[in-house]
Amino acid sequence: MKELEELLRVVVSSGSPPRPSAVKYTQCRDALLASDLRSIVPGFVVQCVSIYKFHDFINLFHPDVDARLAFIEKAFATGDGLLDARRRPATFNDFDF
Repeated sequence: MKELEELLRVVVSSGSPPRPSAVKYTQCRDALLASDLRSIVPGFVVQCVSIYKFHDFINLFHPDVDARLAFIEKAFATGDGLLDARRRPATFNDFDF
């Protein structure tokens, strides 16, 4: 989960993702969706089947990089270094734009 979060932060902050990042995104996403963590994977990860779909999604979400990073941070909120399964996933309404 942490590896996916780090990858998404790079995509949010930069331009079009390179091919190795696309492969890593697919590997991380597939592993998480096949694991017992599936229920806490952020919904946009479930819907964005490729890193390029995520890139389109996040750039349409908000034009400001800091707002996009805040969204990713909230979506992957952690507690004691582990994903807190009790947390409510981030939604668009969580941000004051």
